[in-house]
Amino acid sequence: MYLNQQLTNSPLQKQTFILYNGKILTVTFYYSNSQQGWFITNLTYEKFILNGIRIVVIPNMLNQFINQIPFGLGCFTTLLREPTQQQDFSSGNFNLYILDQTEIDEYAILLSNNAPS
Repeated sequence: MYLNQQLTNSPLQKQTFILYNGKILTVTFYYSNSQQGWFITNLTYEKFILNGIRIVVIPNMLNQFINQIPFGLGCFTTLLREPTQQQDFSSGNFNLYILDQTEIDEYAILLSNNAPS
């Protein structure tokens, strides 16, 4: 896991990451006051582009795209709520991690083991 320590309380941020495989990931984050939440307005990895996803507390927000991208994004907290405040990431109350393939695989196993029979 790679912790994104670059998120500030600025409502619009564009960040570039070099992933574990050496490829570039570009993400634009936006905080919406009216919707009280953080959003990824653009995520670009090679030819894969994702526009408009709300950041929520979940081990892998990008799980539905596991056949298209070799990474995931997980949001974690010890609080009993979603990231609704502009300072949630800069304060350390919420952490956003970039997951590698091993962690994605472990999450998939966890989901399959908890699936109803």
